[in-house]
Amino acid sequence: MTIAVPQPAPPAPAPRGGWLGRAARGLGLGRILVLVALAAAGQRVAYVAEIHDHPFWRVPLVDAADYHTRAQQVMRGQGLGPGVYYKAPAYPWLVGQVYRITGPRLEAVYGLQMLGGVLTAVLIAALAAPAFGLAAGLLAGLMAGLYAPLPYYENQLLIEPAALTVSVLAAYVLCRGPGLSRAASRAGWLLDVLAGGLTGLALQLRPVNGAFVVALVAVVLVQRSGWNARFRRLACLLLPVLLVLVPTARHNRVASGRFVPVSVNGGINFFIGNNPDYDATVAIRPGLRWEELTERFGSMDDPVTWQQNFYRAAFDWMRRDPGAALTLWCRKTVLAWNRAEIDRNQDSSAMRGDSSVLRWSGVPWAVLGILGLVGLVQRWRTWRTQPAHLLALLQIAGMVAFFVTSRYRIAAVPWLAMLAGAAAVDAVAAWRVARRRLRLGAIAASGALLVLPPWFSAAQRDFGRPEFDRAEVLARRGDRVGARAAYEQALQRDSTDADVRLRYAEQLDRMGEHAAAIPHYRAAIRLAPRSYKPPLALGATLLEQGDLDAAWDALTDAERRGDRHGRALYDQALVRERQGRFADALALHRRALERPDTAAERLQRRLGAARALTALGQPEAAGIETAAARAEAEAAGVAWPADGAPARGALPERLDATAPR
Repeated sequence: MTIAVPQPAPPAPAPRGGWLGRAARGLGLGRILVLVALAAAGQRVAYVAEIHDHPFWRVPLVDAADYHTRAQQVMRGQGLGPGVYYKAPAYPWLVGQVYRITGPRLEAVYGLQMLGGVLTAVLIAALAAPAFGLAAGLLAGLMAGLYAPLPYYENQLLIEPAALTVSVLAAYVLCRGPGLSRAASRAGWLLDVLAGGLTGLALQLRPVNGAFVVALVAVVLVQRSGWNARFRRLACLLLPVLLVLVPTARHNRVASGRFVPVSVNGGINFFIGNNPDYDATVAIRPGLRWEELTERFGSMDDPVTWQQNFYRAAFDWMRRDPGAALTLWCRKTVLAWNRAEIDRNQDSSAMRGDSSVLRWSGVPWAVLGILGLVGLVQRWRTWRTQPAHLLALLQIAGMVAFFVTSRYRIAAVPWLAMLAGAAAVDAVAAWRVARRRLRLGAIAASGALLVLPPWFSAAQRDFGRPEFDRAEVLARRGDRVGARAAYEQALQRDSTDADVRLRYAEQLDRMGEHAAAIPHYRAAIRLAPRSYKPPLALGATLLEQGDLDAAWDALTDAERRGDRHGRALYDQALVRERQGRFADALALHRRALERPDTAAERLQRRLGAARALTALGQPEAAGIETAAARAEAEAAGVAWPADGAPARGALPERLDATAPR
């Protein structure tokens, strides 16, 4: 039985691209693909040679740091934990497999992601060539391969580069790119199944790729073939997608008793992009303000309900004020096309903006966005036979449904590159024909009006904290003097940033300047009125200095603010021990023992209870606690303290005080 498949439309007979078309035909498709691969690879090699000594290249930050930590857990055979997946698990799992082979080497993952970027450019050139002509294929491949932000993101531990490569490969297989015609004629359904498996992986890597799945479904349904053939292809595409989702859905079902296909962070991300305070929420990054946001509609003790609460809040706002919601969506659509690269994970200027390689060889969004819009309009008649229109528009729609960032926008880059290549060829061919030149000029001028002006101050939006990021890296490297100077620069940049205040105070503490740290702790407490971490850190410092009453007040404040890990309780127990109130200390140690975050903390608290019991004249009970602590330490592989009694509470974990939990 023969199944109809979408065949690439033959190159339009006119225009043929003028001198550009003649040059491309002289090269042939094979040489064009080699040229695209060499250009994309050369840019990436030059970029890495330029930035490989940059501290941000070697030390992952924010989301990348989280993926690095989780991948190392996978590498050690610890898995990703028994709870519901907060983030999509496929990327850290795959990185963990790489780490099993290479060790936790960031450059190994960067290299693979850059190879994926080169492959993406080659596949886009191969798709565009039969669709719009060899010249368009050449230009599309070059624009996709040399798009300036791509090498920057490929050199970070982020899901977008891997998801982009898998998505393009899925579309290439589904649309029977060059080299697949023989396989399509023999067993086209197998190619559809393979495309479905790749699509499922793209969805596992990046759940926002739900828009990509919808786009591929649309690509199949609009083909000019019988409905039976279309539905058979659709079944071959979607069944593997569902099968790929089974492992995560099963894990989440066991963990929560409810159906969660991939992860539960979709609700908060949807709320970030759909609420009356969009500008404020979209600028929040992991830290104290992020923690306050996560607790706005309840705790994460029930993660599924927690996610639903954020979705509900966003949709309730849309129902209450549909005009404001529609205005925001229109605004996000404009921002999606604007030339500004809006940061999300960290400030990009330190690596991308200061790179001469990307500045001189990278294709900016201003070029890709304008030409892509021209291609969308100029080649609209091909929307049924070519995937670029549907994929570009639906990927942008998926981004607009949440929030607009440079990271999310790269999902649309390959498809816009195809259309941009076609538009460039049309422009060359139409140069000598006044009527066509006028039409293209009008479309390009409209695109420029949308892309170039800094609408809604997008170009001036300052999301990143480069000095703060540099201070974090230097602190992890042990450069205390350099970290202190960078924190001070960050403080000069924004003295109202609670994260900067807290981290600077912690740095001063590590350098022994406790008195200087205390005012900054108090400032962080004022600036982050819901976070327990600033008063917890202040309480630990005051405890070390012997100011027990002030320490008790600060730790009480931390507990009142919702310390779910029991750290404030443990430090309060230390205060009572030093005050000689051992019965109170024992009660606090036991309460803290009910909610430890790590095995090391559980050991800490059992030993605290044993100390209190010894002081209360109950050696047998103390011995039982000590024996239980030793057994748990051995089972968890936690080192036994040399003196059997850790001297401090929260302070040893200060380096991770603002890490999201």
